[in-house]
Amino acid sequence: MLSKAILFIGGTIAMSLTWLFATMWLIDACCDLAIQGGMLASVFCVWLVAAAVVSWKLFVKQGTDRKNAL
Repeated sequence: MLSKAILFIGGTIAMSLTWLFATMWLIDACCDLAIQGGMLASVFCVWLVAAAVVSWKLFVKQGTDRKNAL
Protein backbone atom coordinates (compact mmCIF):
# COMPACT_ATOMS: atom_id res chain seq x y z
CA MET A 1 0.00 0.00 0.00
CA LEU A 2 2.86 2.37 0.77
CA SER A 3 4.41 1.77 -2.64
CA LYS A 4 1.10 2.67 -4.31
CA ALA A 5 0.96 5.88 -2.30
CA ILE A 6 4.53 6.77 -3.26
CA LEU A 7 3.83 6.03 -6.94
CA PHE A 8 0.59 8.04 -6.81
CA ILE A 9 2.18 11.10 -5.19
CA GLY A 10 5.34 10.97 -7.29
CA GLY A 11 3.41 10.42 -10.51
CA THR A 12 1.01 13.25 -9.72
CA ILE A 13 3.78 15.73 -8.99
CA ALA A 14 5.90 14.70 -11.98
CA MET A 15 3.03 14.75 -14.48
CA SER A 16 1.54 18.02 -13.26
CA LEU A 17 4.90 19.82 -13.36
CA THR A 18 5.73 18.39 -16.78
CA TRP A 19 2.36 19.44 -18.18
CA LEU A 20 2.65 22.87 -16.54
CA PHE A 21 6.09 23.54 -18.03
CA ALA A 22 4.92 22.28 -21.43
CA THR A 23 1.90 24.59 -21.26
CA MET A 24 4.07 27.54 -20.26
CA TRP A 25 6.49 26.80 -23.09
CA LEU A 26 3.71 26.45 -25.67
CA ILE A 27 1.97 29.65 -24.59
CA ASP A 28 5.26 31.54 -24.59
CA ALA A 29 6.21 30.16 -28.02
CA CYS A 30 2.82 30.69 -29.66
CA CYS A 31 1.44 33.83 -28.06
CA ASP A 32 4.51 35.55 -26.64
CA LEU A 33 2.64 35.72 -23.33
CA ALA A 34 3.98 34.84 -19.89
CA ILE A 35 1.78 33.04 -17.37
CA GLN A 36 2.12 34.72 -13.99
CA GLY A 37 0.34 35.06 -10.68
CA GLY A 38 -3.23 33.84 -10.43
CA MET A 39 -3.30 32.47 -13.94
CA LEU A 40 -0.23 30.35 -13.19
CA ALA A 41 -1.83 29.04 -10.00
CA SER A 42 -5.09 28.17 -11.76
CA VAL A 43 -3.31 26.40 -14.64
CA PHE A 44 -1.24 24.46 -12.11
CA CYS A 45 -4.39 23.44 -10.18
CA VAL A 46 -6.03 22.19 -13.36
CA TRP A 47 -2.97 20.13 -14.29
CA LEU A 48 -2.66 18.87 -10.70
CA VAL A 49 -6.22 17.54 -10.73
CA ALA A 50 -5.78 15.99 -14.18
CA ALA A 51 -2.50 14.38 -13.13
CA ALA A 52 -4.08 13.03 -9.94
CA VAL A 53 -6.84 11.36 -11.96
CA VAL A 54 -4.33 9.84 -14.39
CA SER A 55 -2.05 8.70 -11.55
CA TRP A 56 -4.98 7.12 -9.73
CA LYS A 57 -5.97 5.17 -12.81
CA LEU A 58 -2.39 4.16 -13.62
CA PHE A 59 -0.96 3.27 -10.24
CA VAL A 60 -3.79 2.62 -7.78
CA LYS A 61 -6.81 1.43 -9.76
CA GLN A 62 -4.75 -0.79 -12.06
CA GLY A 63 -3.29 -2.69 -9.12
CA THR A 64 -6.68 -3.31 -7.51
CA ASP A 65 -8.21 -4.43 -10.81
CA ARG A 66 -5.40 -6.89 -11.31
CA LYS A 67 -5.77 -8.21 -7.77
CA ASN A 68 -9.56 -8.68 -8.18
CA ALA A 69 -9.04 -10.56 -11.46
CA LEU A 70 -6.96 -13.20 -9.67
